[in-house]
Amino acid sequence: MRLLLCIAVVLAAIGGVAAAAARHQPPAHTGPLELLAKTGKTVTMKGSVAGLYPGAAKPMVVTVKNANKFTIKVAAVKAKVAAKTTLAGCAGPANVKVKSSTKALKIAKGKSAKATLTVSMLPTAANACQGAKFTLTLSAKAVKG
Repeated sequence: MRLLLCIAVVLAAIGGVAAAAARHQPPAHTGPLELLAKTGKTVTMKGSVAGLYPGAAKPMVVTVKNANKFTIKVAAVKAKVAAKTTLAGCAGPANVKVKSSTKALKIAKGKSAKATLTVSMLPTAANACQGAKFTLTLSAKAVKG
């Protein structure tokens, strides 16, 4: 029984590493922009929010940095709540919602701009979510201009 448990743990660890490698997902609260100009340059986003509780809505300020040598336009910044959280019994999308930023941003070369999203914990959030950390994957579309 112990041998089977050890094998299962090793296989789970290998599967987790393989899945992480296959996904190439960015860490929590960061993410690259999809550049329609196909420049290969880096545009990054970072943001975080704290203090959520059932029924609360908090602003999450996201910094969008343009490392390109030209100005970009970003139409909206969105976030997707990951299904898995740091606590068992607390599914992300069933307990937390994110309202996207629809404010268009124009970001000069080498500069940053801020977008504000609203993160809400539903009033019906599971008790199991107390102290949970939720992963939000940020995304946006940008064009040269």
